Amino acid sequence: MQLKRSIDVLKNDILLAIVGATLGKVAIVEKMEPFTIQRSLAVFRPIPELMHFKYLAYFFQSYSFQRILWKNAGFSAQPGIYLESLKNFHCGLPSIQEQQQIVIFLDSETERIDLIISRIDKEIVLLQEYRTALISEVVTGKIDVRDHSFINHY
Repeated sequence: MQLKRSIDVLKNDILLAIVGATLGKVAIVEKMEPFTIQRSLAVFRPIPELMHFKYLAYFFQSYSFQRILWKNAGFSAQPGIYLESLKNFHCGLPSIQEQQQIVIFLDSETERIDLIISRIDKEIVLLQEYRTALISEVVTGKIDVRDHSFINHY
């Protein structure tokens, strides 16, 4: 791994938060105008023939990496890790074809999970709306609950 003080951030670079409450957060750079980052982010640019950029992003998001990252973080005013420390971390590196298969599998599974989460979030919103409407109807007397036996159970 080569450390540089200055770098132009490009599409498919991986950003890793290395300082502050967001320590360990990961982002993949999309195509965009050139921009500047601050010292609280590290930029990683895998060599495409050796490492798939999404494989590296998934590796950074993994429980194992996050645990090691936080274990090695220093704590002063806020948590942080030095680039020199990151340089000593190791990443398993299967063939590029196997990395691509891993990425395809993880993309598919995370998309499925995100869809489930989205559906559950919508259900929660609907239940909250129903709860609010129900409370409103009871409070305004549109629903009479005085004669219902279920109230005595609570």
